[in-house]
Amino acid sequence: MISFGIYGPSSPYKNILTESELRSLSVLELVGKIKDLRNIRHDILYYGDAKTAELTGLLEKYHSGPSALKPVPAPLVFREKETLENTVLFAPYDAKQAKLHTLIKGGRYNRSLAPVIALFNLYFGSNIVFQELREKRALAYTATSRYQEPTDLEKSYLNKGFIATQNDKIMDAFVAFDGLFKVLPVSESTFHGSKYALLNKISTERIHRMNSIWNFLNAEKLGLKQDIRKDIFEKVAEMTLDDMITFEDKYLKHKAKTYLVLGRESAIDFNALRQIGPVKKLTLKDLFGY
Repeated sequence: MISFGIYGPSSPYKNILTESELRSLSVLELVGKIKDLRNIRHDILYYGDAKTAELTGLLEKYHSGPSALKPVPAPLVFREKETLENTVLFAPYDAKQAKLHTLIKGGRYNRSLAPVIALFNLYFGSNIVFQELREKRALAYTATSRYQEPTDLEKSYLNKGFIATQNDKIMDAFVAFDGLFKVLPVSESTFHGSKYALLNKISTERIHRMNSIWNFLNAEKLGLKQDIRKDIFEKVAEMTLDDMITFEDKYLKHKAKTYLVLGRESAIDFNALRQIGPVKKLTLKDLFGY
C-alpha cells in the first residue's frame, strides 16, 4: 500500500514477473544470468590491511573477466506521484487491528535541512507522536512519524506517519494525528531531551570497517563531500523549539496527504472517511499485480 501511495499503479513493488514468466524460466537460464554478472561493469569494495599490489594480484587471479565489460542496463524509473489534495486509499484486511499511514511528499534533497530534520524526527516523530497518541489518548498500539530523506538527488522527501489501532478507533486516530500536524505540541523538556539524545548519539557512534565505504557511497549519491553529521552536530546544538515549529509550519502543516487505511471493511466508517477526501478501495490486483 505504501508503494502504491507513493507511486500509484506503476510502482517498483509491482515490477515483478508474471506466473507464466516465472514458470517459463529454466535453471540454466538463471545460472547463466548469475555467471554473466562479472561481465557487466561493476565495482569491487574492500576494507582491510592489504596493499594495492596484493589486492590487484588477487583480483587478477580470482576475478578474471573480459577485457571490455558490458554497460550496466539502464534502470526502470518510477516517478513519485504528486499529491494535490487529500486522498484516502483503503485495502481490506480482516484483523482486530487497523493500520493507518499518512504520506506527505516533499521536495528534492537540500543538505541545509539535514540538521533540523534529524532533530525534528526525534522530537516529533519518536516522542511527541507516541506521547500524544498512545500515552495521553490511548489511541494506538504504536505510533510514529518520520520525515524521510531521499536516497539520491532524483527522489523526494517523504513524511511517513503510522498508527496501529483498533478498527473502531480509526477515525479518532485520523483526527488526532491530523491535529498534531496542524498544531505542533510544545514541550521544553521533550525538546531538550531529544536534542541531548541526538548530540550524544553523534558523539558516541563510530562508522568503521565496511560501513565507512557504504557511508561514502550513500553520501556520494546525495552530492555530499563530507560527513553530514558534522553539520548536524554543529547546527543542532544551537536550535530552539521555534525551529521545530517553523519546520512543521513550512513542510507539513498545509500539505496535502495520502492516507492509507488497512482494516476490516465492515468496521470502517466510509462516510466519515469521505469527509477527509476521495476514497479509493484497492484490490489485491491493484496492490500486488495479480
